[in-house]
Amino acid sequence: MEKYYNLLIKQYLQSIGYVDRATDEITVSELSDWILARQKHGEVYLNFIKELVGSEKIYVDGVEVRKGGLDTITNNNSIAMISEYPYGLSKRVVNGKFLVQNGLPKVRCADGSIQTILAYFNYITQNPYDINYLQGLDSLHNLGEYITVGIFGSTHDLDIEKKIGEITYFEDKLYEPFISEGGTLGDTYFYAVTSKPKTRTLKK
Repeated sequence: MEKYYNLLIKQYLQSIGYVDRATDEITVSELSDWILARQKHGEVYLNFIKELVGSEKIYVDGVEVRKGGLDTITNNNSIAMISEYPYGLSKRVVNGKFLVQNGLPKVRCADGSIQTILAYFNYITQNPYDINYLQGLDSLHNLGEYITVGIFGSTHDLDIEKKIGEITYFEDKLYEPFISEGGTLGDTYFYAVTSKPKTRTLKK
């Protein structure tokens, strides 16, 4: 849990432009206010990607990966999730670490076993803690899987350029076809890149 909170604090500090601030100076209420605001921005982002990729690709075929219980977009909905940090989550959550090995989506479960994932078509993540949290998703797309990777937050955030740079770098590694779109609504900005695959057939 401490590792997860440190990841959230790091993102918070980047968003306010104080990356060198000592973490023990941050109050619980300060971080909580930011998390609640980010969740509101996440609702706007979720509506955006629903329009971009279609609800079925999210609610039926999708699984959210590499996020935790406080910065997920699965709150109050039925999107499946694979998470190392599932605290406070109960619906359709696999407790484990999402991996990409030899071009295949896998999960390292809490008991240490590694299983190939066969149930989903769309691997969804957003606001990666750093660019390493996008590792392997490009190869999934390039080998024919479906991904949806995005960023969002407040238009007042001070790390927007950094986040856009990371997702643009990621986007440059993708083979066509894919879609990338973004915009703002009120004080929320959002941007996503998503696969535009050929006709798929069910996995056997």
